[in-house]
Amino acid sequence: MSTESTAGSGSDDGNGGDGDDTDRGSILAPAPVLFVLTLAVGVALDRFERVEVLARPWNAVVGGLSFALGTGLFVGAIREMRAADTGPSHEDDPPTLLTDGVFAYSRNPIYLGNCLQYVGASLLYNSVWPIAVLPVLLAYFDRVVGREESYLAATFGSEFERYRGAVPRWL
Repeated sequence: MSTESTAGSGSDDGNGGDGDDTDRGSILAPAPVLFVLTLAVGVALDRFERVEVLARPWNAVVGGLSFALGTGLFVGAIREMRAADTGPSHEDDPPTLLTDGVFAYSRNPIYLGNCLQYVGASLLYNSVWPIAVLPVLLAYFDRVVGREESYLAATFGSEFERYRGAVPRWL
């Protein structure tokens, strides 16, 4: 379980199950895999009708910056997790609530980093279609984060509530 998540729903496990507020449930696949699969759907749609996002070379500049920022968030979160002897797996119980490093700016730096990488890749590919299908994946992750937040609230109590009040869910 990644301790980058926070507050939320909790009555549904995000996969159609009946999870409770302390059940993190499962995730369909690791977040990076889900982002790559969604990107592939967008690229496939692009094959039917090409619609560019930005004029060249701006797509490369903005896309490259977005991808680099996302990679920095992702790597920073993994480093913080390793230093705390935890990881992003939904199967592991977090030994501590991570609030330092990139977790001091976003409660979900892995998901946020993956999203920025995705947008960057979409801009580098210069197609609107991957961006058009992204909201479906983000809606799914909103449910996942809700479960994770409920779990963290039940696990860490007031410590998590203070963190939730001080640090935004995404940015």
